[in-house]
Amino acid sequence: MDKQKLKHNLILISFGIILYVVLLNISRVIDSINYILHIISPMIYGLVIAYVLNIPYTWLKEKVLVKLQDRWGLSTTAISVIALICTYVVLILILALLISTIIPQLIDSITQLIQNLPFYISSLETLVNDVIYKYSLENYIPGLAQIDNLWTEFKLKGSGLLTSQMPTIANYLVDLTAKFLTWALGLIISIYFLWAKEMLLRQMRNLLIAYTPRRFSNRMLEVASLANHIFNRFVAGNMIDALIIGILCFIGCSILRMPYTLLVSVIVGVTNIIPIFGPFIGAIPSAFIIIIVDPFKALLFIILIFALQQADGNIIKPHIFGTTIGLPSIWVLLSIVIGGRLLGVVGMLIGVPTFALIYYLLRDGANKKLKNMKS
Repeated sequence: MDKQKLKHNLILISFGIILYVVLLNISRVIDSINYILHIISPMIYGLVIAYVLNIPYTWLKEKVLVKLQDRWGLSTTAISVIALICTYVVLILILALLISTIIPQLIDSITQLIQNLPFYISSLETLVNDVIYKYSLENYIPGLAQIDNLWTEFKLKGSGLLTSQMPTIANYLVDLTAKFLTWALGLIISIYFLWAKEMLLRQMRNLLIAYTPRRFSNRMLEVASLANHIFNRFVAGNMIDALIIGILCFIGCSILRMPYTLLVSVIVGVTNIIPIFGPFIGAIPSAFIIIIVDPFKALLFIILIFALQQADGNIIKPHIFGTTIGLPSIWVLLSIVIGGRLLGVVGMLIGVPTFALIYYLLRDGANKKLKNMKS
C-alpha cells in the first residue's frame, strides 16, 4: 500500500471515529455548541451587521466618493473613512427616526387598544349573541351553551390572568434588554469588521491557500465568491422590497382610513422580508388589530394585502431580483421550511440564498459530469 492511499485511509478512519464519538454524545455536543454560540454571539451579530452594511458602504466608496477622490485630492484611506462614517451616520439617523416616530405611535396604539379592549369585546359579544338569538343557532350547534359558560368564566378570571403572568413578562423584558445590549455591542464590533474587511479576507485567503491543496483552495474561493454574490443580491433586494411594500401598505391604509395605519404598515413591511410566509405572518396580527376596531375595514385590509402580494410576486420582486436567485419554487418552499425548523426566523431568512447556492453547485457539478460522460 502506497503512502498516499494509507494517508487517505487513516483520514477516513479518524473521521469515522470522531463521528461515532459525536453521535454517542450528541446532546453534550449540541449544548457545547449552543454555549459557545452564546458567548461569541456579539461577534456573530457584528459580522451580520457588517455584512449588511457592507452593501451601502461599498456603494458609497466605489460609486460615489471615488468620483471625488481626484477632485479633492483624497487618499484611498480617507475615502474609506468617509464612506464608513457616512454609512453609520445614516444607520443611526434611520434608527433615530424609527425610534422617534414609530415607537411612540406603537406605544400609543397598543395603549389605546388595551384601553378600548373591554368595549370591543362587549360589542363583539353583543353582535354574536344577537346573531345566535336571531337565527336560533343554539338549536343547530351542539355545545354552544358550554362555549358560553367557558367565555363567562374566562371574563371572570381574565382580570387575574395578567397579574399571574407578571413574572413571565418580567423575565421576557430582561431577556429582551440583554438581547438589545448584545446587538448594541455587535454594532460596535461591526465597525471593526467593516473597516478591516480587506485585511481579514486577505488573511483568510492566504491561510486557505497555504494549508489546503491548490485545487481545493481555488474551488473554495470560487464558491465563496458565488455565495457572496447571491447573499448580497438577496439581502439588498429583500430590504428594498420590504421598504416598497411597507410604503405601499401605508399609502393604501391611509387612503382607506385604516386604524393604526403606521403600526400595521411597519409590521407588514418588516415581515415581508421572509419569503412566502412573511406576508401571512404580518397580515394576521395586523388584521386582528383592525378587526377589533372595524370588521369591515379588516376585510378591506386583507384584500389590500392580497393585492400587494400579487404585485410583489409578479412585478416588484422579479424586477428587483431578476434571475439572480434562480431557485425553483419547490426549492424555495423547502428552504424556508427546513431553515425555519432549524434556526427559526433567521433560518427562514437565510434559507433561500443558502439553498440557491447548494442548487447552483449541484446543478453545475451534474452538468460537468454529464458533459464528461458524453465526451
